[in-house]
Amino acid sequence: MAALTPEVDGGTSSAGESWRPGRACRSWTASYIDPLHVRAGDALQLLRTDEEWPGWVWVRAGEANEGWIPARFVSEAEPHRALCDYDAAELTVAEGDPLLLGREVDGWIRCSTTGGEVGWLPAYCCEPVHESEHG
Repeated sequence: MAALTPEVDGGTSSAGESWRPGRACRSWTASYIDPLHVRAGDALQLLRTDEEWPGWVWVRAGEANEGWIPARFVSEAEPHRALCDYDAAELTVAEGDPLLLGREVDGWIRCSTTGGEVGWLPAYCCEPVHESEHG
């Protein structure tokens, strides 16, 4: 597996991020072409919660920037604000693709590919790999 040093933004920062070797145990296709991206302090309008992924909320930031964000990254008091920089980009992976696995947040894991792409994958699509398995 190639050495990776992703710069992570969006709910998890590269400072203090603990990356571990892993791989995709299922294929996944990114759901959104233009994912939500917010900066800490941005005003957010909460539009709905997600029954499939508890702990996630659909928000609007600005005029047309909408998407899912972990509820823990949104202030509870109105007006709602982003508590941290967050990028909702997902990865598209094939089963067996090598990954670096970062922090898990409410059923999703922040990952990096060997090409340096960073994004979210459902936790059920990822598995850790022990050092002896990837050389």
